[in-house]
Amino acid sequence: MKKKLTILSLLSLILLVSAVLIFATVSTSKFEGEDDNKSKSDAVCIIEGEYISKEYFEVRYNSYKNSPLNYENPEEETLQSLKREMVYKKFADEHGLTPTQAEIKTYVQNTRSSIEELEEGKALIENYAQGLGMTYDEYWEYNEKYTAPLAVTWIKVDEYIAANNLAPLEYADAEVTVLESEYFSDLK
Repeated sequence: MKKKLTILSLLSLILLVSAVLIFATVSTSKFEGEDDNKSKSDAVCIIEGEYISKEYFEVRYNSYKNSPLNYENPEEETLQSLKREMVYKKFADEHGLTPTQAEIKTYVQNTRSSIEELEEGKALIENYAQGLGMTYDEYWEYNEKYTAPLAVTWIKVDEYIAANNLAPLEYADAEVTVLESEYFSDLK
């Protein structure tokens, strides 16, 4: 019973993180491998030196806007989550903590195995994937490419901070440069 509760808790966390990172109208071009965050031509802002494309911002924004948690200010939630992501990424890069492909694969395999131990877990992910217009296996491919690297980065950074008795990373004051102010004013 305790194992079942642990797996369901893990599943809930995975679904929450996934919901924040993707939403039901993810485009196939993104899934097929376009780098969604490197193009300067369609960037709407720069956070901690990283160009944030309109598509990348919108995926995150729509996940908050359409969340069953009914966020009061999805734009602010999006900016805060992107600031956290970029601060963690920068810290990971500076401290040699960027996850390897092997670490990401292991994370995905362990997560998938834990979820598949429960019939309910697999059914929840299948339904979630279907809502995203993906098959169960496509969800895991997408997870490995987009969600897992971020999750592993957060884990590694948090472990490094704890092991070295460092203060938690502050991201509220991360550097943000708005490139498309009209885009942001249209969100409101």
